[in-house]
Amino acid sequence: MKIRATYLTLFFLIFSVSAKDVITHTASRADGSLISYYLLQNTHDSDTLLLILHGSDCNSVLKIDSIFTAYKNVWPEADILLIEKYGINKDLKYDIATDRKDCPAYYLKKDSPEQRVADIKVVLDIVRKDSKYNKFIVLGGSEGAVIAHLVAANVDDIDATISFNGGGRWFIDDVLDNIA
Repeated sequence: MKIRATYLTLFFLIFSVSAKDVITHTASRADGSLISYYLLQNTHDSDTLLLILHGSDCNSVLKIDSIFTAYKNVWPEADILLIEKYGINKDLKYDIATDRKDCPAYYLKKDSPEQRVADIKVVLDIVRKDSKYNKFIVLGGSEGAVIAHLVAANVDDIDATISFNGGGRWFIDDVLDNIA
């Protein structure tokens, strides 16, 4: 019984620390809709910002386990920046299904590589305004890898871009983007 109580206490401590550290920030798009983003700051003052971009699924960036178990360790002392895709927020229940019925209509209509890059630029203008970050690293997997390269091509002062398993939501998007 004592062991269960200890594990339960540890669970609540870990959960409360995580919940406290994740604050939703918002920025406005030109169309008046909001971009949700999260700045997870290290316990010490970091001069490095690690932007982690998730793939093409219809899930909140906060619900992608690999971000918090592996990707954050790419640069452990960095502050982490996570940006939601158009129409998605942390309230969306996690679902691995690619054809999920509850995927927001705005996401299906408005999400595109160009929109994601535009959103990233808006958020970066806000986050980097105080010039706290001397180093800026972009990490993306799957569709996030494609977005990472687009960000590298469109944003100044990136120190490193890390991408893996690159590919878009649909193959035709990759083809059209390469043609453009």
